[in-house]
Amino acid sequence: MREHAEGLAKGELEHVSRLRSRRRAAYHAEARAAKRPVAVNDVDQLWAVALGLERASGALDQRVAEALEAVGDSTSATVLHGIARDALGMAATLASRIDGRGSQGSPAAVAASASEVLVQGNLTVLGALRLSLRNAEDVLQTYLTIAERARDEAVLREAQRLSDLATARLALISARLQAPA
Repeated sequence: MREHAEGLAKGELEHVSRLRSRRRAAYHAEARAAKRPVAVNDVDQLWAVALGLERASGALDQRVAEALEAVGDSTSATVLHGIARDALGMAATLASRIDGRGSQGSPAAVAASASEVLVQGNLTVLGALRLSLRNAEDVLQTYLTIAERARDEAVLREAQRLSDLATARLALISARLQAPA
C-alpha cells in the first residue's frame, strides 16, 4: 500500500512539474509579446496588426467557449462562441484586404496557446472567462495605443473603429464575469 501511495505521489509531482514548466513558458511568451512595440504608419500596417490580433483572439475565445461547454456553462460558452465568430469574421475580412499577412496575437492569446491550459482542461469557469477578458483588454489596449500614436488621420479613424469593436467584446465578457453563477 505504501509503495502504491509513493508511486501516486511521484506521478503527481511529475504532473505539477510539467504544469509549472508550461506556465513558465506561457509567462515568458507573454512577456516577449508585451514588449513588442506597435509601429503603424498606414492603414495596411494597422490591418496586419489587427489581423493577427483578431485571428488569435477568435481562436482563443473558441477554445475558451469549448472549455466552458465542457464544464457545463452553456450561457458563457454561447457568448464566447459569438465573440469568437465576430473576431474570426473580422480576421477574414482583414485577410482579404491585405492578402492574409498578419502579425502575432495579443500577449494573453500568445501565452494561452503556449501554455496548452485549455487543452488540458485545467481551467475553471472563472479562470476561462478571466483569460478571455485579459485577451480582450490586451487587444483593446493595442488599438488604443495605435490610435494614440497615429500620425495619419485614416489610421486614427480605423484604430478608433477597431477599439469600439474591442470595447463591445470586452463588455460582453465582463458582463459574464459579473453574472451570478
